Amino acid sequence: MTATALSIEHVTKRYGSGATEVVAVHDVSLSVAPGEVVLIMGPSGSGKTTLLSMLGALLKPTDGAIRLNRQVLSDMAEDRLPAIRLRQFGFIFQDFNLLSALTALENVAIVAQLAGASAGAARAKAAALLTDLGLTERLDFLPEKLSGGEKQRVAIARALVNDPALILADEPTANLDSKIGREIMRRLRAIAKEQGRSVVIVSHDQRIKEIADRLLWLEDGEFKEMRTMATDPVCGMAVEQEQAIAATWDGAVYHFCSRGCRDEFASGRRSAAAPAGTIAPTGSAVDGPGGDPGTGVSPTRRVYDRTARFYDLFTLTEYNGPRGAWYRHLWRRLHDDAERIGADHRPRLLEVGVGTGVNLAYYPPGVEVTAIDLSPRMLERARTKAVRAGVAVDLHEMDAAALRFPDATFDLALATCVFCSVDDPVASLRELRRVMRPGGRLYALEHGLSGHRSIDFFLRQLSPISRRLVGPALDRDPIANIERAGWRIVERRDHLFGIFHTVVAEAPPGQHPNEGRPLEVPEDGPQLRLEYRGRG
Repeated sequence: MTATALSIEHVTKRYGSGATEVVAVHDVSLSVAPGEVVLIMGPSGSGKTTLLSMLGALLKPTDGAIRLNRQVLSDMAEDRLPAIRLRQFGFIFQDFNLLSALTALENVAIVAQLAGASAGAARAKAAALLTDLGLTERLDFLPEKLSGGEKQRVAIARALVNDPALILADEPTANLDSKIGREIMRRLRAIAKEQGRSVVIVSHDQRIKEIADRLLWLEDGEFKEMRTMATDPVCGMAVEQEQAIAATWDGAVYHFCSRGCRDEFASGRRSAAAPAGTIAPTGSAVDGPGGDPGTGVSPTRRVYDRTARFYDLFTLTEYNGPRGAWYRHLWRRLHDDAERIGADHRPRLLEVGVGTGVNLAYYPPGVEVTAIDLSPRMLERARTKAVRAGVAVDLHEMDAAALRFPDATFDLALATCVFCSVDDPVASLRELRRVMRPGGRLYALEHGLSGHRSIDFFLRQLSPISRRLVGPALDRDPIANIERAGWRIVERRDHLFGIFHTVVAEAPPGQHPNEGRPLEVPEDGPQLRLEYRGRG
């Protein structure tokens, strides 16, 4: 491989024009030497993904030049770029993006074949790379049989198979635990140094800093001076000391991303210092729609307060604006129905796609809660948060399209931005209806263009590229999918020009989708997969 350097000069990327113009990246310059590992960090919405897409020739800059191996990529005709991307770039994604029907060996070999290698040569090279990465015994395994770390090593082998000059990694450790993530990143650094490949990583994970030769901070679309960083002791988020909320305990200074994390930390220290036999207030574990430390107010009892703060401790997203109002409305309906059912028997609630546990502090009191998610990492975060919040929830690693529960098990179901992302939303919704008791209700917050073709047309005209960035989920019709799966819409509210929807739907009495037969789940596990986008 010829030693190659990447350089970008005064690159700017704008979307839209006039009053609707958004500058995602502004006047950015960067050069990466062969064998150098560059880590780009920054807050969400700072332009990291846009910049990475331009570096990988997936987007063209509005202004400026991008050069690789003396070729000006930004000036190339679109029909020349696929070959450049195939041979000069290696891409590593946070969700691995492996083809589920191909083995580990085939996932790597197919990329070499697309570049012109014969089938035999491609398989030989793929096998050699996977062996170097410690996957000798996994060559013939399908992705569903591989662990997260093994999948990412397959993704690295796929990125390397065509001897690229530049490797681009987007949140490569997001779906890995800390130990495996660190091991994967050290392997990637060793490869960069030994083979002289340039590596650019975009990540929120500050643990990657130890493998980077250079650390850049992107904020508001511009590179800025890297400020002194600290780690929030509650959520583990990297925060700037100058901007963080600081507090001192026992002579030590701690820095927090939000008042919620600070208050939770303070509450935990007060609980630890309390005399034996005392119990911390119910609401002290989580700040949000309740949980004022020291008040003893249960977090589930202030969900109706319009001024209450609603936020996720792990993704650090505060829902103080419209989205908070959507959640609060959904929770009002859920609490009301749980109270109604509770007069007859203890309600059973299933949350589909628990994620990091953004909803768990808001479960109605007196409800038996089961939650599922396909991501072990998400489940671990939800479990940690449940312990902190003192919430009892039965967590399971499970596919939405293959629920391992008997028919008519649950009275209530909750899903927030789940069925807009699964491979087959109608099949998953039918499977959910199977495990619901007749008359059971689904409370869902979903996004997608449900019959709003004028909005769809506007988005296409505003920026065709924005459609690709937003993803295919907008093309789905969540309301129609819920109805196709046999649910009866009880209430529907559209938000943000009809892109987001809060829905209450009811499982009608009568025959279940599987005609009363229990679901047979194959021993090798489910075939469909939830897709998780973004951090958290």
